[in-house]
Amino acid sequence: MHSFVLIHGGHQGSWFWERVEPLLDRPSLAVDLPGRGRHPADLAEVGIRRAVESVLGDIEEAGFDRVVLAGNSIASVTMAGVAGALGDRVDGLVFFGTPIALEGQTVMECFPDEVKQLAAQRLRTDGGSTTTSDEHRRLMNCNDMDEEQTCFALERACADSHRFFTEPISWKGLSPDVPLVYARLLLDNALRTHIQDHMIGNLHQVGDHVEVIDVEAGHCPMVSNPAAVAAVLNAR
Repeated sequence: MHSFVLIHGGHQGSWFWERVEPLLDRPSLAVDLPGRGRHPADLAEVGIRRAVESVLGDIEEAGFDRVVLAGNSIASVTMAGVAGALGDRVDGLVFFGTPIALEGQTVMECFPDEVKQLAAQRLRTDGGSTTTSDEHRRLMNCNDMDEEQTCFALERACADSHRFFTEPISWKGLSPDVPLVYARLLLDNALRTHIQDHMIGNLHQVGDHVEVIDVEAGHCPMVSNPAAVAAVLNAR
């Protein structure tokens, strides 16, 4: 029986999954990527490789053998490396409104041409980290949330590493037979559905078995609709 490994998106931490974990029917581990929570670090020194190594270490510490990896937003860049390193220990990957970069691409390169410049403009940089304003987060991440959920999503938001957006990813080691699930977020303001459809097309180039599930939620469904997130995962 597999366990769930839950990987947060940018400017978040393991806490983002707090409302989902009690609803899961199998053991789960919500990780902190380097630079927050259990793994403090200088964000200027945090890249994809370090994030992958951190998650792999957390999985081994938890004693998990077979896993399903689930992630939101920019978590996809870490998921690729973790899945490749674990090989046949991975029973599936579930992407909740994530960009999907192809082998050797950066996240910024994987967007459709017409939105690449807009995506770059949304990132404010300070040294090696990225920041976004509460106003921006409310518009992009919290449009489907009530005020309590919005406060929950904003109160622990943090800066993040710019390198997650600018370093190339690799899917090497991932079998094309591993089930891939893309949860298309129908209310997502950050990645509109037509952009998610582009990412789903990319995912079909990663593996042979891609399932698309529509979820009535915005960019952060683990806060706004945790029951729907849990239902997608529990069906694996």
